Amino acid sequence: MQKYLRQGELRFSAGYKMQTRWGAAEAAIFTLECAGASLFATALFVLESPAAFAAGVVMVALAVFLLLAHLGHPARAWRALSNLRESWISRGTVVLGGFLGLGILYCLLRFGAGMEAANGAVRVTTWLLLGASAFILVYPGLVLSASPAIPFWSSGLLPVMSAGNGMTSGLALFMVILAVDETAPASIAPLFSLQLWLLVALSVVLFLYVVVMIRRGGTAKESASCLLTREAWLFAGAGCALGIGIPLAIAFWSAGVGAAGLVVPAAVARLCGDFAIRYAFLRAGMFSPLV
Repeated sequence: MQKYLRQGELRFSAGYKMQTRWGAAEAAIFTLECAGASLFATALFVLESPAAFAAGVVMVALAVFLLLAHLGHPARAWRALSNLRESWISRGTVVLGGFLGLGILYCLLRFGAGMEAANGAVRVTTWLLLGASAFILVYPGLVLSASPAIPFWSSGLLPVMSAGNGMTSGLALFMVILAVDETAPASIAPLFSLQLWLLVALSVVLFLYVVVMIRRGGTAKESASCLLTREAWLFAGAGCALGIGIPLAIAFWSAGVGAAGLVVPAAVARLCGDFAIRYAFLRAGMFSPLV
């Protein structure tokens, strides 16, 4: 017997209704934009790597392309910018576009021939990029938490969870770039320690999120139960075990030695887990029961 109704089903029976408007495409967009912005910001803080900057811009650009393609008819995609006062999607689209422009401008100012004297413009662009990156990291959580019809998403912890996912994914990618760049002066050993603590913090946030939703009761509790049962393969398996457990074990083992050979499997596992956690949270979203 089907326990949950799916959004759009014409069945007039009581039960929790699962939303179907948000799914794998949105999870992929959120993963790409957050990991790309985090990768770019990490390069600004740790080591200015042209490869990291390029990869970050490309990932965000791909996320923007998928977003605009997903909004419907290309000729009407501009409407995503038409409601800045009330829509997080409009604000996010503007910031993502601004990030792309600023990222390209920064690379031109920083690495372009004959532009070494533009130090003031570089500093201003750096701070704007860091601000845009911070917004992009929390943006998916802000979009979802603004949906009052789905209590499971209505939490201030959701932007924090999104930022934690993005930061750990971006750092994992940066370590891959640093490991393959033989000219890079920085060691990846301290980055393993940083990744270790970020993954621990992400684990705590996820644990608290589920506990809070269970204690809230009602539809939020049912969504949390669905996350741990019906979506356990996605959340606990791919998201937590693969996406957090494996990178956490690698970071713990490599924190003192900086084993560069393990950064690739750690990054692949982290990105897969990032997507899986976001997708599981989307799939577990439910409306209030029919009465």
